[in-house]
Amino acid sequence: MPALSEMIAAITELKQSEQKAAADARQALLRDFDQLKQAWLEARTGLNRRSHPEAKTAEELQIWLAAFHAWANSPEMDIEDKQFAKLTAPTLKKNAPPPTRVDALSTIEEWQLLRAHNKAEIEKHQKQMWAFGVLWVRERISEVLESQQKMTFEDLLTQMDQALSATNPNAAAMRQAIRRQYPVAMIDEFQDTDPKQLRIFDAIYDIARTTTDKNSAIILIGDPKQAIYGFRGADIN
Repeated sequence: MPALSEMIAAITELKQSEQKAAADARQALLRDFDQLKQAWLEARTGLNRRSHPEAKTAEELQIWLAAFHAWANSPEMDIEDKQFAKLTAPTLKKNAPPPTRVDALSTIEEWQLLRAHNKAEIEKHQKQMWAFGVLWVRERISEVLESQQKMTFEDLLTQMDQALSATNPNAAAMRQAIRRQYPVAMIDEFQDTDPKQLRIFDAIYDIARTTTDKNSAIILIGDPKQAIYGFRGADIN
């Protein structure tokens, strides 16, 4: 994962390049607007009315085009991408000639392509930043809890899981000690057990009964139709 500073710098660069492309598109549109307006008014009757309801009358079309002129004069103003798509690639009636194309439309298309690309790249970096933030918060929580000699419920499960794993040389003795103290376990709402909890139960009570220990038992009570904790890791399978 890139360093946080690198991700912030990458996002800043992407935003700046999109802002420059948008400024170029605005300037080009202001330069060619009169030609664009005249071309669209001349081609108005050939526009598909379902795709271009704004072309119902010349007055309505001029109002629609005026919004682009206002956008070109106002950096803080925004227009939906689908409106720009209609401007750069109009839908026509059969055999109708398209509006005469002005150079500004190519500049707008280049900006729109860059905008879509940069948006995807920024979202990718933001996801990485969220992952970085989650890791940092987890580490910080662990540090605070350790300094205060406290544990969360998840810490209890994690440490028990680790203590009962095969990598711990004392795991076998620990399993036997727990079974002696609690020879029978009854697990209610078993459908909401997550993998970590299942490993703990299985390590202690051997759910598959692969051993010959007849002095312990585990009773599992659950209803698959009531499994509602999948969002926090529960796995009915």
